[in-house]
Amino acid sequence: MRLIIRMMFIALLCACPSVSMAEKSIAMTLLPGIGIPVGGHWGGTYSTSFYLGAESEIRWTKNLAKGGMAGYFYGHSDGNALKKEFKNLQLMPYVKYYRALGEKYTFYGVMGAGVYFVNYDDDAATPDIDDSTKRYFGYMTGLGISRKLAADFHLGIDCRLHQIFRQNFTITTLTPSLLARVDF
Repeated sequence: MRLIIRMMFIALLCACPSVSMAEKSIAMTLLPGIGIPVGGHWGGTYSTSFYLGAESEIRWTKNLAKGGMAGYFYGHSDGNALKKEFKNLQLMPYVKYYRALGEKYTFYGVMGAGVYFVNYDDDAATPDIDDSTKRYFGYMTGLGISRKLAADFHLGIDCRLHQIFRQNFTITTLTPSLLARVDF
């Protein structure tokens, strides 16, 4: 599973900038943070997990960018001895709207929809359903602010809300993250 995740990250980061680079700004961003279950079916009973996201985008105008992202939640657990745990990998295209706040700061809003690969593990289930990975549709929306530290390097804070739709319930997760963006 880890090899597949790494290959998807590399494919995403390589494929997105290659569409048409003629005189357009390209950015790559790393988003390390935490995933906090805040609502839906598992919101109150599962723990926070480490989250890692990466995205690659092309700035089409001064304010509008389109790109693709991949993210991974490392495991939300209920904390019991016979634990229930879910992890998920997300892959999605997105659009981002930038707004400059003076010379050094930039504010943005982002929206995207895509596929979430949810791996659910229930140690108490009979028969055991370990490693049952399923695909679900979901969306993401968020806000962020960054500060320009060098000509092409930005650091900031990003916060996104992810909602995954399963058969008869939803999973809602908030991901506050640090952001490190490099513009090419």
